[in-house]
Amino acid sequence: MVSDALRAVGAARSIVIDEDNVVLAGNGVTEAAAEAGITKVQVVDVDGSTLVAVRRRGLSVEQKRALAIYDNRTAELATWDAGQLQADLDAGLDLHPWFSVNEQAALLNKRDNPNEHWVGMPEFEQNDLTAWKSVILHFKTKADLEKFARLLNQTITEHTRSIWYPPAEIGRYADKAYVEAPEIPDLRPDEGTRREPPDD
Repeated sequence: MVSDALRAVGAARSIVIDEDNVVLAGNGVTEAAAEAGITKVQVVDVDGSTLVAVRRRGLSVEQKRALAIYDNRTAELATWDAGQLQADLDAGLDLHPWFSVNEQAALLNKRDNPNEHWVGMPEFEQNDLTAWKSVILHFKTKADLEKFARLLNQTITEHTRSIWYPPAEIGRYADKAYVEAPEIPDLRPDEGTRREPPDD
């Protein structure tokens, strides 16, 4: 899309190069400019304390809006060079000022694979705990509800939302949560009191 923007409205955003003409920012624009046939480069030397403004004259109202939309849309579609980021990490560059740990993992395809934690775990089969049939009962009076409860020999109150017949033990999990396991200390037996197992 960058090359399309350059063809439609021309160049408007500057790039950054160093004293050796190495592109520091704007590699995508540089490549797209070549594709769009733009060959002229105007270099402005600054020391970082001056904001460089690119003035474009003669644009129509439609072209000005197109330029603004192109500028924002191409930024949204930009992608990171994962290989370069990995090379930066390998060279000792700390990426935390720009990326969180999770963002780095996503960019470098190093997300934790939950399936790896199940390797070697015993097989587990979940029994079907769903009801064979469910019905909705309506009671005209509280007395009717109490009579029905006595027939089933179960406790039913105005707060009861459902029951099982015959009564069934249903696990409650709403008040439970997974927590980090406490760190288990490395326990080593006292060599003076250690006993070897008897020989068979």
